[in-house]
Amino acid sequence: MTIEEIFLSSNDGNSYEVRLYYNKEPLLRKGLGHHAHPAFEVSIPGNCSGIYTVSEKQIPFQPGDLFFFRSNEPHHISHLEADEEPVCAGIHFYPNLLWTSASPESVGILQRFFSMNNRSFSNRYKANEPCCRQIMEYVKDIQEEFAEKKTEYGLRIKTDILNILISIMRNDPVEMEESTSYTRDQILNVSQVMSYIDAHFEEEITIRQLADSINMSVSYLSHLFGKVAGFSIWDYLVSKRIYEAQKLLLNTNENVISIAVKCGFNNSAYFNKRFRELTGMTPKEYRKK
Repeated sequence: MTIEEIFLSSNDGNSYEVRLYYNKEPLLRKGLGHHAHPAFEVSIPGNCSGIYTVSEKQIPFQPGDLFFFRSNEPHHISHLEADEEPVCAGIHFYPNLLWTSASPESVGILQRFFSMNNRSFSNRYKANEPCCRQIMEYVKDIQEEFAEKKTEYGLRIKTDILNILISIMRNDPVEMEESTSYTRDQILNVSQVMSYIDAHFEEEITIRQLADSINMSVSYLSHLFGKVAGFSIWDYLVSKRIYEAQKLLLNTNENVISIAVKCGFNNSAYFNKRFRELTGMTPKEYRKK
């Protein structure tokens, strides 16, 4: 696996993470275990066909198909066929990428595609659909921007992600079971908490500490964060720690216990458990792949 990431700055002082990964033949043929993560995902199976198992559903795919996964939606490739060396790619991003303080009334509109209230949500978009072909052009541009890193490539990547979601919602209008709306202050509070975690994830962090930082009660912050972001504060904190551990496992020779401690985990067994839940592998398996 190879991973690239970028943190995009905004005019409200917060930053937004986008990750691009590539899974190549040895890992794909071995098979990733069922895994889930808070980040939204766009998955590009690439030059292979097979079956994606999503929760309890088995969804076949062909070369050129695209997949989308909601926050904490379990998924893995359970069957793979390829004449050539298969390479699957994916893009991870969090909902705060879709928020903008300059236009609070638009907050959540694009995020609704990934909402559990979206009755029209589909994991798979087939290659022969016009919408899919258009989206694939944006995906290819994101891959090129990560590779070439031209001036303002971060802004270009964000724009491409927004265009992907706009294309989907024009093709398949969202059918919400219930309406959701958030105020500018609510979005700002959640965004501030996420940015604080980004900067301090390796430290000991409590929800009380986060709530005090924005003058809010623990219970209300927990409720608001889950409602706006779509996952819990703890889910986000753990995912940030695991993402950092992934980079260290791939790019350093530090032992697993040392990496766990460096990333904010004081219990190696818990670290191993959560690492497998989010990646489908143990830390040692991940390093060997």
